[in-house]
Amino acid sequence: MRKHLRTCTSTVLLLSLFFALFGCSGGTQGSGGSSSQGTSSSSSQATGSSSSESAGSSASQTLGSSDEAINTDSVLANAKVGDIIHLGVVSFTNNQGRKFSDDIGWRVLAVENDRLLVISRDSIDFRSYDRNNFPITWEPSALRAWLNSNFYDGLPKEMRDRTLTTLVTESDNLHFGTKGSNDTNDKVFLLSVIEAESYFSSDDDRKAVFNFTPKDISELNVNKVPGQGQMGLEDYLNHFGGIGWWLRSLGMDGAGSDGFGRAAVVDSDGRVGIGSFTSHHAGVRPALWLSL
Repeated sequence: MRKHLRTCTSTVLLLSLFFALFGCSGGTQGSGGSSSQGTSSSSSQATGSSSSESAGSSASQTLGSSDEAINTDSVLANAKVGDIIHLGVVSFTNNQGRKFSDDIGWRVLAVENDRLLVISRDSIDFRSYDRNNFPITWEPSALRAWLNSNFYDGLPKEMRDRTLTTLVTESDNLHFGTKGSNDTNDKVFLLSVIEAESYFSSDDDRKAVFNFTPKDISELNVNKVPGQGQMGLEDYLNHFGGIGWWLRSLGMDGAGSDGFGRAAVVDSDGRVGIGSFTSHHAGVRPALWLSL
């Protein structure tokens, strides 16, 4: 267990150093867990009820394409848990100050009577949870502010029109014994530890890649990863099989008894890790509820 915890931290630290130097473009509710509720359906939990589908309940398919006109009504009406849906081009300013403008694949995590929960299939940016390394929770974090401003504003209009304001609640993290954040009302949010464990069927299922372009791979392979000898970006991704991504929950000792804040992460191998310092960088997979 301790070996894995050290691996989780070192992986995120390595990536933080790498991207800081080179950059790139490009509710569930349980014991001590958390929940995300759309305000239009406040009685239903993020994991759904008897009338909703849960993760892994159907064969996946891809709906919509950036190469054709997207019928949002049709895509959403036919979406099932596990599907990858495409709802148009998303534009935002990434962590390196570059303009990202591309189609994003959205994985369907839950379907209820009048709404569905989606998360980006890939990590769409590589950002810090907050600018400082002081103890901080989801509510005042810089990452929450960015997701609900620059990122949300760059969603296709048809998608923004369907995005529900979600009551995001966070109870204590029983994995690490850390306190939860205050409730927030968000258009876009990150999954909690419990949600990340509930909506994906396995560690392998939780793995995510970064939304690199061929140009990114070519440029970044020229620069080698610090501390890994001649391991370039492509070699790194092949070796570790993915990239770690942030959760909104606090990580181990997230309250900062040592003066530093930590937020939980899904490590590159798909397991929920102890977390990373909030000023370090990890992948970002936005989640949101859409009305049907």
